[in-house]
Amino acid sequence: MCFSNEKSLGFSAQFSRSINNIPTEFVFQAFANKWFVLITQHGRLANLYAVKFDLQRNEGIPLTIQGPINNPELHVSVPITINCAFGADKDEIRSGIQYLVNKSKLNRCPQEFVISLGLKEISGSNLSEVAKILDEIIT
Repeated sequence: MCFSNEKSLGFSAQFSRSINNIPTEFVFQAFANKWFVLITQHGRLANLYAVKFDLQRNEGIPLTIQGPINNPELHVSVPITINCAFGADKDEIRSGIQYLVNKSKLNRCPQEFVISLGLKEISGSNLSEVAKILDEIIT
């Protein structure tokens, strides 16, 4: 895949950033009711997960979720259901997706999103960097 730092035609955002000195490619596309998120350090689609929020929004009534709290004693996770659609289904990837939902603007997605999380190392520091980058591209 060839990515640039410029917004390309067809995607809301498409670029590459270095995470832990490894080039990491990002693609983000917002649709009316779903988002597509590709994050890879492998140069290809590593996996594909469908993530659905367990609390649904009703027509015309905004959903009020107590967002994730950054206090370990009072932490509340955003309730989601994760289904693997492609690639090896690994608990560390599922945990990484839950982390990103809790720590980034992914929890603002209208209903559900599809994500590929292809990091060479799933670690707190790498996921924290990914969360910061997602917060930059998700408005």
